[in-house]
Amino acid sequence: MSALAQRVNPEDRSAPVRVPLLGTLLHEVDEDRRFVVLDLGSIRGGTLDVFGGRRCRIDVLDLTAQLPLESSEEAPDPLPALLQQRLPPARGEQVDLVLCWNLLNYLDEPQMQALLRALEPRLAPDVRVHALIESSATHMSQRPTPVSLCAEDALQLGPAADPSCPAPRYSLASLERGLPGFRSERTLLLSNGQREYLFKPESS
Repeated sequence: MSALAQRVNPEDRSAPVRVPLLGTLLHEVDEDRRFVVLDLGSIRGGTLDVFGGRRCRIDVLDLTAQLPLESSEEAPDPLPALLQQRLPPARGEQVDLVLCWNLLNYLDEPQMQALLRALEPRLAPDVRVHALIESSATHMSQRPTPVSLCAEDALQLGPAADPSCPAPRYSLASLERGLPGFRSERTLLLSNGQREYLFKPESS
């Protein structure tokens, strides 16, 4: 196995992974400013600790626990109902940062569009959407690997669960079709083979 293949092996993600784009974004936020975060993953102590010292509200949707989505005759498209059930009240505040983690790897383009439609009414004009996209690995865990911040610019990925499934390895064009009205602000290839993205509204 080559050194590159060893480095991007999706089953070897126990070491913290630096996420420079998220770190830079959080570093630039005024610590005295009220900041609203929408975490689409599960509740993680490390993530709560990182934001705990800020004037920050963090809403956790825990969508990853429901993936992959399974349709039925009663619910041919289960995502809108799931979002309606899990989205907390806006309480007059707009979201400044959406943490998708690895969620987008498990959605197709129409599902990404449905997710954005549900979130869009409560997004701030200068919101940022952060995502981790499988780029180098051809396979990924069949269910999203747990992700937690351990510092503003570093995260910890849980062990990959068996079985695995093919990774979609979405291109930038696919992601921007899935997130209409948004464009990639910056992207970086991370040490574990995932690609880190920050998306911003086209109008900002």
